[in-house]
Amino acid sequence: MVKKTNEEIRRRILSVLEHNPLSVRQISEKVESNWSTINDALEDLKEDLLVKEIVSTDKIKVYQKVTGDTYYNLPITDEQRQFFRYLFYSVIQEYKLEKKRLPKKTELAKAVVDIIHEEDISLPTVWYLYGQIPLMIADPSRDYSTSFVPEHAKKISESIRVIVKRQENKNSHQLRSEQYNKYGNKLYDSKERLITSLVRGGNEKEIIKLLSEFYLLCPTDKPEVFEFAERFNSVVGKFLYEDSFDKYRTQMIISLENVWKVITTHSLIDSLTSQGYSREELMQFYLGSSLENMKIVADECLSNLESIYFSELTEKDISLTKEEAEVRGIMSSWTGE
Repeated sequence: MVKKTNEEIRRRILSVLEHNPLSVRQISEKVESNWSTINDALEDLKEDLLVKEIVSTDKIKVYQKVTGDTYYNLPITDEQRQFFRYLFYSVIQEYKLEKKRLPKKTELAKAVVDIIHEEDISLPTVWYLYGQIPLMIADPSRDYSTSFVPEHAKKISESIRVIVKRQENKNSHQLRSEQYNKYGNKLYDSKERLITSLVRGGNEKEIIKLLSEFYLLCPTDKPEVFEFAERFNSVVGKFLYEDSFDKYRTQMIISLENVWKVITTHSLIDSLTSQGYSREELMQFYLGSSLENMKIVADECLSNLESIYFSELTEKDISLTKEEAEVRGIMSSWTGE
């Protein structure tokens, strides 16, 4: 049996890690090399930032391939990667030709999503923070040159020309809103209008309407998601009847954005599981710890906003009936004030 070189072992390790994280034992079995050799090679690959250790206990170590070109380092096949590169490169070239500039990140991502849908291309797209995006990160500053040429390349090129033309003179907000309507995502459209109103100083009547709409569209089948939406709706709804509403708009916007991260990370997970990814593996190896951190930050933002509201109440020089005082005492005890 011919002994494998170190470089060959490294290549084979990266190959077997293409789709899923694996333990040292699993890698050893697939590469057909002993544990010690595999462990040494993994340490070298880790130093070169080509793999990372995602589980480390006395009994097991699990490694993941680092690609750096997909969200959360989620796995895609090499063929999918090359097809994405082809689409990114083609859209960038069309922008250079027609508009004499590079596309913005939103323009590139939205154009590629439309191409994938309109040409029925089997590539993963997901709903995340700002709408539907390719799973591979769209970065106009990167060189996506590739020798890969798909079937029906001519038809795809014609579609790209039409889609790029369609984006003419539209800013990121318009492109997002247009996409939400095109693909029928009312929750994303509602949040876009709510955040826009809060940022631009919309009046209380408008915000009440948008807040109610957003709250009613939030998913009720995920209790932890709905709890954040419910808390945000409750505290902002109370502020709307206070003179200090405008004073705390910034805190409301920050709270909404952090609640939105929790909501859309669940949207990302749902998008991935609908395309064959394992929910258990997504939570264990890719998104679980990030989601927990997002929930902590969202909770802190909402707790801060709730505390501000109750502080504002206690500073008011108002006379209360005995019953009203008792109610306030109960409500204040919820926040520890």
